[in-house]
Amino acid sequence: MAFKWKELKSEWKKIVWPTKKELAQKTGVVILFCAVFSALVGACDFVFYKIRTLIQGIFVK
Repeated sequence: MAFKWKELKSEWKKIVWPTKKELAQKTGVVILFCAVFSALVGACDFVFYKIRTLIQGIFVK
């Protein structure tokens, strides 16, 4: 099966690129989501660490 440049060119023309404003907004949303998710994971990690040390303090002396 041969590679079809005409099909590639026609598909490439269908791509809708975001504007700079849209790109900045979406980048901001991704960064905010990553920050919130990281804080949530960090909080869960801290809570589980405290629970583990509490249990270890009870059973290991």
